[in-house]
Amino acid sequence: MTLPTVPCAHSRLCDATGRARLGYWDETRQDRDVNGVLWSRVSQSIGDDGLPAGEPKWRLVHRARQRETMLHLRCQVCGANARTSE
Repeated sequence: MTLPTVPCAHSRLCDATGRARLGYWDETRQDRDVNGVLWSRVSQSIGDDGLPAGEPKWRLVHRARQRETMLHLRCQVCGANARTSE
């Protein structure tokens, strides 16, 4: 199935072929990964010591950590290399 081509009115929201794509109006380089995939924005409270502050929400996925985990192929639990020699 081929998606219809939609003309792009805003250059930041166009791909290399000129087709419209999902994005933020004020998008920055940090909003996309190295493959051009758009990620949701994440806010985080930082304490006076420069470390994250607040109560952990254990049942939710931490989007910033998930992004780093996927980009670097790391274990979501311990952060070690997820690839094995097997």
